Amino acid sequence: MSQSEHVFRRPRSVSSFHLASYDDAGVTGSKDELDGLFQISEVAGTMPNEPAKGAIATLPPEIWDQIIAYADLAALAAFASVNTAAYSLAMRYLYSSITLPKTQDASKLLITLSSPVAYDYTNLVRSLDIPVNESNCQNVNNALKYLKRLVILKLKISGQIGWPFTGTSLDLVQFHWEAMQEKGALTLRIEHEGGPTGLSDWLETQPNITKLKLVTHERIRVSSKALRKLVRASGPMFIVSNLVPGRPVDVVQTTPRSRDATAGMSALGESTGPLRHLKIVSRPELDHGALLVVIARFNPCLESIAFELCVKVPDMKVFLSKALRNLPNFPRLQSFTFCSRVQSDFKAQDEPYYKLLAERVQRRCPSIRRVCFPGVMATMIEPSVCKNICE
Repeated sequence: MSQSEHVFRRPRSVSSFHLASYDDAGVTGSKDELDGLFQISEVAGTMPNEPAKGAIATLPPEIWDQIIAYADLAALAAFASVNTAAYSLAMRYLYSSITLPKTQDASKLLITLSSPVAYDYTNLVRSLDIPVNESNCQNVNNALKYLKRLVILKLKISGQIGWPFTGTSLDLVQFHWEAMQEKGALTLRIEHEGGPTGLSDWLETQPNITKLKLVTHERIRVSSKALRKLVRASGPMFIVSNLVPGRPVDVVQTTPRSRDATAGMSALGESTGPLRHLKIVSRPELDHGALLVVIARFNPCLESIAFELCVKVPDMKVFLSKALRNLPNFPRLQSFTFCSRVQSDFKAQDEPYYKLLAERVQRRCPSIRRVCFPGVMATMIEPSVCKNICE
């Protein structure tokens, strides 16, 4: 990796904590236990916003930002214990992004974030990614009231929950709301108690969102004056098709169905971006050949198309032959991908056939530079080869 790639690498997310013990009255535990959570300095009275002193102060903050970008979480924790100045620098990175995949850990952290112990640390958190269920939803709501500088929020919803945004004043840039599928559920239902338009109404209070992922049963209807900065949208087609028109969206990930594919792709064509990158999560029974024709009709400015098959395809050669038989023209397309979440059977002797398919793509897409199929990592098409194929 080059030096420049290291310099601009974003710090890693916090994925685990040494949590203090808790009781009904709030946070309990020794100073050592709390140090494991917040790396409290041994200097009495030290606060995160205390000005830098000593030798560390001789370098400007932007230089330290470049240096700290190399450090992992363990190194940052060690650096924070050097002195007051190092502590102030490291804290901004150690707890700027929190990711907790387990509900148990999330519940403990949420209690801490909404307690007096964490008063000086809530302003450090910029990104929060946590699971939410009925047992911890109230704690989520309480914590969000204190996270005044939060800009990225990712919630994974399980079961029926309350409304997590009561009394909050968030101003987000990126928001994920992903309802996890309940096993054995026979009917679709709204997964929160915010009312049938709760999520739609709340989104209208977030004018600065640029990246939005919604996986929900709720029909999202927002005013044309809302979400004017949206550039990336992800979710089922019935949601995405209502978010894209009239907004500068240039990246979309969606799951179309046969009955809404044409109308949905037409709506994506109404982006003011225009739409340049499209990822489609699909099943083999969807007519991919017809879908590609619809995509080309309404979205001629696409630079990349990626299909992700969510189930195993019995005969990948037959499937791809049918999908690409009448491939339309994409004048600006540079990357074309078919991949699968489930590994498909691939034989080495089939590789020449995939190369022929790549040539077929090139004939219809003169700007293509990369073609990828399941079992073949990537077929890179050099400009000289492109010229020969076109001739």
